[in-house]
Amino acid sequence: MEKQSDKYHLRTVNIPLTLTADQLTNIANTIKEYSDHFNTYAHWLTANETTSKKKAHTAMYANLATIHPNFPTGLNQTARDQVIESIKSYNSRWPNKKYGKTPKFSAKSYRVDARTISLKGNGTLTFSTVGKRVNTTIAIPKWFSDRYSDYEFAKWGSIGINRNGIPFVNLVFRKLKASEVKPQGKRIVGVDRGIHYIVATSDGVGYSGKKIRGNKRKHLHNRKSLQEKGTKSARRRSRRMGQKESRFTKHVNHIVSKELAYSPMISHYILEDLSGYGKKQQQKLSKKAKSLKHSNKRSSDWAHSQLLEFLSYKCEVTGIAIDFVEAAYTSVTCYRCGFVGKSNRIKGMFHCSECGFRIQSDLNAALNIRAKWLLSHPEIEGEQVDCEPTVMSCKSRRESKLSAGLTISSLRGC
Repeated sequence: MEKQSDKYHLRTVNIPLTLTADQLTNIANTIKEYSDHFNTYAHWLTANETTSKKKAHTAMYANLATIHPNFPTGLNQTARDQVIESIKSYNSRWPNKKYGKTPKFSAKSYRVDARTISLKGNGTLTFSTVGKRVNTTIAIPKWFSDRYSDYEFAKWGSIGINRNGIPFVNLVFRKLKASEVKPQGKRIVGVDRGIHYIVATSDGVGYSGKKIRGNKRKHLHNRKSLQEKGTKSARRRSRRMGQKESRFTKHVNHIVSKELAYSPMISHYILEDLSGYGKKQQQKLSKKAKSLKHSNKRSSDWAHSQLLEFLSYKCEVTGIAIDFVEAAYTSVTCYRCGFVGKSNRIKGMFHCSECGFRIQSDLNAALNIRAKWLLSHPEIEGEQVDCEPTVMSCKSRRESKLSAGLTISSLRGC
C-alpha cells in the first residue's frame, strides 16, 4: 500500500487546546482505553503471526466492545491499524526475526483520522473521545498558514496531554508532490559537515557548534558518573538524560536544515558521502593514536545522518537538488593550488605549505567539495566563487539562533 509520504509533502502543526475539566478527563480516559486496545491487538496479532485487519477484527472486536462499551468504533479500528503498521515495520526491518517483538503502547496521545476528527474552515475542531465527542475552536498559527498556504488538512493527526497537563492536537497537512520543482536560483553550494562547525558552506557561512560541544561534554560527564553508581535510579536518570540530549540534537538539526533549505537562489547542495565513515575510521585506528580516537569520538557525536534526512525532505519542497562526492582528501587539499598534505590543516585553520594560501579549514573543505562535483559535471556551469577573505554580515540570523546554542557566523576573513 502506498504511503501518504510517497505521494504528498506532509507538515505537522502542534496546537494547544482550551477545554473544560470534563473534556480533559475524557481525553485522559480515551488515551488509557486506546492503550488497552493497542496492546490487546498487539498480543493477538503477534501470537497468531498475522497482519490481517479482517482476521484481527473478527477475533477481537466483539470482546473489546464488551470490555470498553463507550470506546468509539473508529478509534478501535485506528488502534488496530496502528498496531499492524508497527508490526509490518518491525518485520520489514528484521526479516529474520518476524513477529519476534510485541509492540507496546507508551505514547501520551492517541491517533485520529477521517473517522474520528474533522476541521472546518472557521476553525471548528471536533474529535472522538470516550463518551461525548469534543467540539472546540482552534486557530492555526499565522506562521504556519503563511508558509504552507497551499497545503490542505490531511484529516489525520493525534490528540494528547503533555507533561504539563495541557491538552493538544497535532494536525497533519499535505500537498501533492509535483513531478518536478524548479529551484529558485542557479548557485551550487558545497557543504562540509564537521566538528568545529556542524555545517560550513562554500558561500562562507558556518553553523558553529561550540556551545553544542559544551552541552555534549556535560551530558557525557554526567552519564559516566551515573554509570559508575549503577543504581536503578541512576540508570533511570541516565535514560532521561539521553532522551533530552536526543531532543536537543533533533531541534538543532531542524534549525540548520531549515536555514539551508530556504536559502535563496540555490540550485544544488553538494555534500561529502559519509556512509560507513565510522567503520573506516576504526580500521585506521591504532593503539597509539589516542588523538585520532578522540577526534573520531567528537566527529561521530553529532547526528550527521539525521541532519541529511531533514535537509533532504526540506529541499525536496524548495526544489534544491542534493548530490554527493567522495569525502577523501577534501579537508587536506588546498583549494587554490590543489596540493595535498595533512600538515596543511592545523586545528581550525588551513595553511598551504606549497602556495601559502590561508583560509578557515571548514570553508576550504566546502570549496573543495563544490569544485570536485563541478569537475565531474562539466555540463553544469556554477557561479564563480571568490575564495579571498571578505566580510559577510550574519548579525540578525546569528541573534535569532543563540537560544539553541547555535551561532551562524562568517568564515571568510578568518
